[in-house]
Amino acid sequence: MNRLLKAIAFLVIAIVPANALSHVTDDSTCIYCNGDSNRIIEQYEKEIVSGKAHPALILADMHHILQIAGTNKTFLLLKELAGSATTDAEKLYIQDIVQILEELNINNTIKGNTRWDIYDNIKERMPKSIAALQCNNSPCFLSDKNKIRVAQYQNGFIPVQQYTQDYTAIGLCSGSFKANAPVTLTIYSNMDYVCYINGKKICVNAITDKKKLVRMFHLQSEGGFTVAIYYKPVQDMFLKIQYYDDTSQIVHLPDTENSYFHDVQWYESYYAYESQLLTQYNTQRSAEAAFQLALFYESLQSTEALKYYKEALKSSNEFIACRFLSLLLEHANQITGSELLMKGILKNNERYTSALWQYYYNYIYKRQSLDIMQVHYLPILIHLLHREKDELILKKVNCEQLLERYPFSNDLRYIVAEITAQYDIKRAIGLLESIPQPNDKEMALLLQCYEQDQQFEQIVSILERNTVDRHFDMYINALIALKRYNEAKSALFKRIAQGFDSHAYILLATIADLEDSDGSMYRQKHEVIVSGIPWHSDYMKNAFDDYVHKTVFSRLAFETMHTSTAGLLYSCYSLRIINTKAYCSIYDLYYISSASLINDYAFGKDVTITGCTIYLVDEHGEIEKKKIKYMYNSLNNEIAECFKENLNKYALVEISFLVQKDIPVVHIQQNYNLSQFDMDIIVMHPQAKPYVVSALQGNLSNGEHGTKHIRFNAYELSAQNYRNFMVMALTPEDLIEWINEQNVRFKIADYLVTDTQLHSTTIEDNALEISNLLKQYTIIRNPYTATSLLQFTATGKGTLLDALLYTRYILAKNGIMSYIAVGCSHSGNNTQCNDNGLYFNTVLLYIPLTAEKGIWLTCNGTYPSLDEIAVDTVFLFVGDEVIQKTKKK
Repeated sequence: MNRLLKAIAFLVIAIVPANALSHVTDDSTCIYCNGDSNRIIEQYEKEIVSGKAHPALILADMHHILQIAGTNKTFLLLKELAGSATTDAEKLYIQDIVQILEELNINNTIKGNTRWDIYDNIKERMPKSIAALQCNNSPCFLSDKNKIRVAQYQNGFIPVQQYTQDYTAIGLCSGSFKANAPVTLTIYSNMDYVCYINGKKICVNAITDKKKLVRMFHLQSEGGFTVAIYYKPVQDMFLKIQYYDDTSQIVHLPDTENSYFHDVQWYESYYAYESQLLTQYNTQRSAEAAFQLALFYESLQSTEALKYYKEALKSSNEFIACRFLSLLLEHANQITGSELLMKGILKNNERYTSALWQYYYNYIYKRQSLDIMQVHYLPILIHLLHREKDELILKKVNCEQLLERYPFSNDLRYIVAEITAQYDIKRAIGLLESIPQPNDKEMALLLQCYEQDQQFEQIVSILERNTVDRHFDMYINALIALKRYNEAKSALFKRIAQGFDSHAYILLATIADLEDSDGSMYRQKHEVIVSGIPWHSDYMKNAFDDYVHKTVFSRLAFETMHTSTAGLLYSCYSLRIINTKAYCSIYDLYYISSASLINDYAFGKDVTITGCTIYLVDEHGEIEKKKIKYMYNSLNNEIAECFKENLNKYALVEISFLVQKDIPVVHIQQNYNLSQFDMDIIVMHPQAKPYVVSALQGNLSNGEHGTKHIRFNAYELSAQNYRNFMVMALTPEDLIEWINEQNVRFKIADYLVTDTQLHSTTIEDNALEISNLLKQYTIIRNPYTATSLLQFTATGKGTLLDALLYTRYILAKNGIMSYIAVGCSHSGNNTQCNDNGLYFNTVLLYIPLTAEKGIWLTCNGTYPSLDEIAVDTVFLFVGDEVIQKTKKK
């Protein structure tokens, strides 16, 4: 199969006719845009059978077809699809994509002779620059430990899913191969990843750069090469790697345990069909050629399709506009500002009248008018169910009748089961059990439902049939719940022999306790293992939680003995910061005479509540513990329910939540309308020295396990307006990685923004021009968070960081170099912990003119030196360095 033709001119032997639009005009458009998924798929079937289909359109809409027609019928149709190809190059591309789609639906796990190393991604924490999939060119050196050697399957798939334990951490798969002749490395994967060859980065397959289902690289190396792929785990992830020789035949290279680091010659190669489409587009620059490229890239699950859909919109074709809207909706969580682009398309094309167009219009502008039961376009229906999930749960809406309309749609069955589980767990289990081959997401929900319904036998039965490492702890816990301790120990010892021992010993210790035997040996082994893992969250959490609980419950004992004043007596925030996640818990201790004294708890959109527990304490110190399981309704109502039928005088409310930030900065605003109270803040960060910034005066002390403990007394908290604080925990490496990641993410889909031209002739005048341009924007004084170039330019407003990243982007587009800097402006806030000099609350831009002179740019204007700006010290980011600059005294 000659699928790997190089993307060079003399191999482009045919130009594909621009016939994509002709397939979706007139009568066909009426069917495609009628908003009825069943009729659309019927049309696809007719076109495939008659040999008149547009293959890229079919492949681009493949998931939709699978959800309507089911697996068996879909793959029968796909076998016919190559007959619609107009050139050999198109036919070969179709066959390749169809083959990978079919292989993904066949559980072929016959092992081959090739070996790869998969690293235990709980122990082998990857650098944050890798985690962010940034485009720096730092070399890659592989570790000699924490790796498991596995066999690649004969069809080319590597079992990364089976050996990936932590889906929130970057994984690493590597292999070394002997090769004395040129080969083409072909990577098929639905994950974001970075690929290194012999320690040098050759591609970033991610939305921050360029992402495609298939990437191909021609390699020429004397002796051999080492491939290392850092990947971000996703649901139903897969990784298939194959090598082809110059005749495009699969070759099996002998693997070796040696690593190669010498230079290798390489270039990226492409499908000949892609090269033909690109040549056609570059020659014609027509909407028709752009539409063909958009469909092609959509079939490869590439966001590059967005770029060409925007060009294809010039055709004023309703079907193209609908497909563009569909793609934008699919990527709404990845591309900030995509909804604004959808609004622009809808507003500029109000003349369109089809049912499908109206669905999109109502989804964006008239959300209340969409009746779920009357939506017949499956992709919109599923998005709608996810968006309205909380409302449907509250009303206990029965959505099961939708499944009669789309019996093959597992996506629909999943969201209906997820809604149903909140008020009828057994019905939800029945829905999930009816899925013949559940995927990762469906399996996880089913196991969660079994656990909630205490069906531990079912958990054991499923996980013994399906070896899934990410659910191993649940399997052991189910065996423990069933008191099948010997089976649990046997499974744990087997897992330790495989090399997965980071959690196994602590589970063995738990079983020893239940059997009334000594588990200290297992605990010691666990601590030895996890203490050697950088910033191991599980180990840190245990130590941190013990310290926090000791602090909180000591105070609880004190208050129950000494206090009888109604109201809030004491509050404690605990923050365990790891990378960009803050695991927070709030403990509020009340002396209550009525439930009305309990605070009305409210959290921002960036907060995910993970648990709530109420401790009811009587005057004798007896504690009753109540755990709130269902928080989808009203957390405050659920808390109030706990106080209705008891005479307890003291109540401790514990709420745990997760805050995901781009940088370890957590803002807390107290909103209690109660009397004065004492408050503690306990903070832990594995590397930096955390410190608290507040207008309040507090006493700082060092706690156990590297924690910082700050106490605000009741007198300080009596002025309600000052009940706020900010916790920051940074290292220089944090700052560099943060600003690099912000810059990369800010520019996602920058090809959708076209107005980037400056009109002045000198650097000074261009800096002044863009400074004046910024004055037309509404700037929020937030230096810690950026949105996107797309959103900032579309709305005319954004954060301080948005404004400076936008300025840097525009200057770069006009050939002017600039550097981001951060500093501390005079604000009157007090830093309560020892400041390590990295606290900042503003962002600036430095534009060098010469080696000694430059321009400082802020949202307020341009300045020749720091002396004219209200900051004393700034930190300038130049490459991988942080350079400190101080104003003259």
